[in-house]
Amino acid sequence: MSPKSDWLQRRIATTARWINSRRRQIALGRALLRRLRKIERNPVLPQLAVLLVEDDYLIVRHIERVLASHECEAAGRGARVKDVLRIIDHKQIDLAFLDVHLRDGEKVYPVADELRRRGIPFAFISAFGPDRVEAGYRDEAFIGKPILEQDICRFVDSVRGRASVH
Repeated sequence: MSPKSDWLQRRIATTARWINSRRRQIALGRALLRRLRKIERNPVLPQLAVLLVEDDYLIVRHIERVLASHECEAAGRGARVKDVLRIIDHKQIDLAFLDVHLRDGEKVYPVADELRRRGIPFAFISAFGPDRVEAGYRDEAFIGKPILEQDICRFVDSVRGRASVH
């Protein structure tokens, strides 16, 4: 083999490696574009911090499972008004679910007042109808027990809709 043909074979091999590396780069670029287009079609929803005020552990767990599947996290939970007010003071809350009737006959209205004062949306939860909510609070969202997943999601979506408008 002549030195010229040796040089030519090395040059061909170098060019082939270069072409293959460019093909890999193009393939990676196309894969990235596909991912970006998928993200554009399905944007990631902002995770909302949710306060749960409920004295029944099973109901709390049910709501937490639904929230987790709906891009939300339980920022705090409590079954007594004083504990919940402390949570509100120390954590960022985006929305809340409030059981009207808590342990030992305690009512959740002081928590509702504080959430209203801060402009945090909330929904009452009760096994009793909305007519059992005190008159000054009947314009707030209400979810009856048993709590359905779609009711929780509908309220979360309505809050997200309000947040995206501002």
